[in-house]
Amino acid sequence: FQCVDIVSLAETQDGQQNTFALQKRIDVATLAAENGFVASDITSVDVNEQLQIIAIAVQGATYQDQGSIVLLTPDGGYITHFEAGYQPDMVCFTPDGSRVLSADEGEPRNGYGAEAADPQGSVTIVTLNAQDLASSTVQIADFTAYDNRRQELVEQGVLLKTGAAVSADLEPEYIAVSEDSTTAYVSLQEANAVGTLDLATGNWTDIRGLGFKDHSQTGNELDLN
Repeated sequence: FQCVDIVSLAETQDGQQNTFALQKRIDVATLAAENGFVASDITSVDVNEQLQIIAIAVQGATYQDQGSIVLLTPDGGYITHFEAGYQPDMVCFTPDGSRVLSADEGEPRNGYGAEAADPQGSVTIVTLNAQDLASSTVQIADFTAYDNRRQELVEQGVLLKTGAAVSADLEPEYIAVSEDSTTAYVSLQEANAVGTLDLATGNWTDIRGLGFKDHSQTGNELDLN
């Protein structure tokens, strides 16, 4: 999908809920061609009410290309964009509005064959300059520091593919940010783990496996139908 729709949720004058009529459709492919970024799939949208800006996560031309975080005005006008990691899959602002983050999944979408690529997973951190958004600073927090700590992660219950580098195998999916906007908690779902990211330094402070649940025990049943 390469479009973002703006729909009003306001009530009508007679107090009845409106029918969510489309106000505007933003063709992000056209926006990209005009402003120097590549628009493939749009994966996520978030709103910063304090700065009155919209952020969208846009994937690169192929699965092996880095994506972008694109900032828009509330009516869909282009403001600026930032290069993100590989396959940004979710975008969010911190509660204080000072940063925008993307979970860059970096999946091996063509499998693990000889010609297939498994890009690095990461989180992109954009520290916003409210006076000049285009000059905001960007940091990509990848997992290369853990490539030589594989056994430590395995002992903590992190599931890793045999023979794969940790930095390629960890695939951020979703981000939750602490109320004080200092820490991001990032789901690494294929690894059955959660990473803790210090947003001030851009350093991972912890990666922990979530353990297992015995679905044969009473109270843990699954309805597979």
